[in-house]
Amino acid sequence: MGLDVHKESYSVTAYCDNEVVKTDCINASPQVLVNYCHKHFKGARIVSAYEAGFCGFTLHRTLVSNHIENIIVHPSSIEIAANDKVKTDKKDSLKIAIHLSLGRLKGIYIPSIEQENNRSITRYRATLAKQKTRCINRIKGFLHYSGIGVTWGRASKKTIVELRRLELSDSLRLCLGLMLDEWERICVDIKKCETDRKST
Repeated sequence: MGLDVHKESYSVTAYCDNEVVKTDCINASPQVLVNYCHKHFKGARIVSAYEAGFCGFTLHRTLVSNHIENIIVHPSSIEIAANDKVKTDKKDSLKIAIHLSLGRLKGIYIPSIEQENNRSITRYRATLAKQKTRCINRIKGFLHYSGIGVTWGRASKKTIVELRRLELSDSLRLCLGLMLDEWERICVDIKKCETDRKST
């Protein structure tokens, strides 16, 4: 069974003995898919696959816990014919089903729930780090644009204190203060992520 997974719907193609048995579009719900499989293929051994993406591993775990074999595959591992220029959900689910039936697909590593949760913290910390860099760049750009001659390198608490002490107009002080507040909030959130990682 090939699955083309989207936020609102799943495109499902059941393929057996070199023939399409059934194809449908159902609501994007792991339990709806499980019920669909049990209703239409009761007693059958079902092996399914879908591409790794935004939906993570929840669908996979739901299928496996309901006795449906499943693998998640990397999108680049699925061969695309040179003349296959029109992409549709139905064609994608069929392609996955056919490659799966021929043994051409290899599943990616599925982390445990604990590992996945820890990865979420790591990914979010990386996102925060990027936001922190952008914030610093906005502050530097603001100072330069406003003609405020302040030279500083690496941002630190000492730097922030010095910037807050600058003699500025009320409008400039407000803008700069909000940017500095944002930088400090991000730093606090990064610290929380690091503390959580150490505790786990």
